[in-house]
Amino acid sequence: MSKIALTELYPYILPELQGCPKPLVLQKIRQTLIEFCEQTWAWTEELDRQAIVAGVATYDLDIPAGGRIESVKLVEVNGIEMIPYEDYVFPGPAEITLLSTPTATSASSDDGLEVEVVMKPRRDCEQVPTCLFEDHYMTWAHGTLWRLKAMNKRLWTDLPGATYHNTFYWDGIAKAKVDQNRGKLAGPLTAKARFDWAL
Repeated sequence: MSKIALTELYPYILPELQGCPKPLVLQKIRQTLIEFCEQTWAWTEELDRQAIVAGVATYDLDIPAGGRIESVKLVEVNGIEMIPYEDYVFPGPAEITLLSTPTATSASSDDGLEVEVVMKPRRDCEQVPTCLFEDHYMTWAHGTLWRLKAMNKRLWTDLPGATYHNTFYWDGIAKAKVDQNRGKLAGPLTAKARFDWAL
């Protein structure tokens, strides 16, 4: 999977932020991306199929570096869809446990454990999938600018500008949700701009 650095957002952000240190900008970019992915479920991954092994109930999940699981879209064992909490649980951030321990090993490469997840960045994330960046970079720029311009008594404080970027950020989230809904992903369906400045 092709990835791109979060710092590629700087050209869309820094020109409006006189004197703002880059580490702070990167922190706010990460906060924005985490919230965006939680709200939209825009980042999904079909994890590599794993062979089921007789007597083994818990399996490690090979999730992309820099990300963590936000939700689970689908779990199948040998082509049969599993039900959360009835058939499986997640005991750790990248583990799945089948509640009925398998009694037989997968018979072919077409069988096994298949998991599709919704992802969000970690707080120390440095890169995101390029396709995600290309689709949503301006929404992320608006969200980051909103957070930074709304900060109190800084060189770059600009409350009217913060309101402007806040509106475009939440409009972008709403559009991303509609796009996911068209793809039949059962994520949240509405977004409303926040003006509480709880950043």
